[in-house]
Amino acid sequence: MLIITELYYPEDTSTGYFLTGIAEGLAAAGVPVRVLCAQPSYRLKGVEAPELEMRAGVAIRRVRAPAGDKNKLWHRAWLALGLTWRFALAIREELRAGEVVLVVTNPPTLPWVVAWLAHRRGAKAHLLVHDVYPDVLVPTGLAKKGSFVFRLIDALQRWAWPRFDAVVVLGRDMRARVLCKCPQLDGRVHIIPNWGDLNAVPSLPRRGNRLRERLGIQQAFVVQFSGNLGRTHGVDDLLALAARMQGEPRVHFLVYGWGAGRPLIEQAVASGALPNLTLLPPCERDELAEYLNACDLFFLPFKAGMEGISVPSRLYNVLAAGNPVLAVAGDNSELAMVVEEEEIGWVIAPGNIEGMALAVGEALSNDQKLLAMRGRARASAEKRYSRERVVRDFVNLVNAEQAGCNSLPVETV
Repeated sequence: MLIITELYYPEDTSTGYFLTGIAEGLAAAGVPVRVLCAQPSYRLKGVEAPELEMRAGVAIRRVRAPAGDKNKLWHRAWLALGLTWRFALAIREELRAGEVVLVVTNPPTLPWVVAWLAHRRGAKAHLLVHDVYPDVLVPTGLAKKGSFVFRLIDALQRWAWPRFDAVVVLGRDMRARVLCKCPQLDGRVHIIPNWGDLNAVPSLPRRGNRLRERLGIQQAFVVQFSGNLGRTHGVDDLLALAARMQGEPRVHFLVYGWGAGRPLIEQAVASGALPNLTLLPPCERDELAEYLNACDLFFLPFKAGMEGISVPSRLYNVLAAGNPVLAVAGDNSELAMVVEEEEIGWVIAPGNIEGMALAVGEALSNDQKLLAMRGRARASAEKRYSRERVVRDFVNLVNAEQAGCNSLPVETV
């Protein structure tokens, strides 16, 4: 099996972490796995990894990523095209007739090349959708739905995606959006979510948490937001909620992470306007358990219109830590459905700051309700969102493809 992804070990950002886990899990299950990826270009930009490497039973080949500023839209588009071209040259050398190839939607131009080359080589092509393009460009304000850029990318997606033998999505809302875009994929779309690291992120008592002690917020009710503070997330809602809650001295906001939205938070903190908000650098993976267990209520905001476009991978480690969730999302989003079905928090519409404040107040005044939510959150992670379960679903999908059928159930969660 050949896995093609821009991000892979040693990159431990979301896509790199999960694709590494999938590849190594497949290899441990006896599936011969090769990975074609790029040199580190995100958090570990500048680190030179070996061009060829064998790790955990996976043969890795890395291509060099073009240099540039990924925070600027046109630079990002140019870099995606340049990286796709370098991948295309390597795929022509690596791809074998009859094998299964899995490609992820990062960069979004990469699946177009894989769909075409896999068809020409007689390979079985699988697509793993982490974000739906060009749809994500609209709620983030990067493109209008009727624009030339949107229509061009959308037409290429509608051409490429039906050429995949199987499409894996992260949630029910994403499955609905993909089938609306490409109805001919009906029967080939499988839901396999991401997972929480149940061993590395246990659920621990908040009392005695070292991070809370270092920050002097041992007695506070901590509302936490962390990870990718990107364009798809409601950073404006976070700042508005923190401002709204300044009259409640028991509540403190703890934020850490990276992304395009971080400068807005930095400006608000530097101005002194939000003394009830602490902003920290991104934490390392071995610090994640301590950081997530410093939380009383996890704040997870999406911008309006994000249903079916993206599913927040951080959710599953949040659940592993036993954190109740204040989800700011549409009712039909996978995030909202999980929170409501598992009874682990509150769902509020984007922009409804008063509703968010009421939810924080309810959490603050209901210790027993919060404690019950913590138990259900951890139990949900253990039952539904473990790495073992996710890898097993990918093994079943690969085995079904190699056996000449595609008989997995459409919904595997």
